[in-house]
Amino acid sequence: MREKLFQIIEVSDGTSRASAVYDYTMMAVILLSLLPLTVKSPGLFLQATDRLAAGMFILDYLLRLATADHKLKRGRASFLLYPFTPM
Repeated sequence: MREKLFQIIEVSDGTSRASAVYDYTMMAVILLSLLPLTVKSPGLFLQATDRLAAGMFILDYLLRLATADHKLKRGRASFLLYPFTPM
C-alpha cells in the first residue's frame, strides 16, 4: 500500500490517473492558499481556506514522510533523514 501511495505522490509520469488528480489537487491548494494573503483582513471564508490549505500541506508532508524509505532507499534511516533532505 505504501508503494502505491509513493507512486501516486512522487511519480508524475502521466500514466496514473490518481497521480494526475493528486498533482492537480495540490496545485489548486497552492493557488487557494494565496487568496488569504491578498487581503488586509481576511473574513471567515478566507480564514477557513487558510486553515484548510495548511491542513492539506501537513497531510502531504506526512504522506511523503510515510513513504520516505521508497524515495531515499536507506531502510529505516530514511525516516530520520527525510526531514533534512532538500525538496
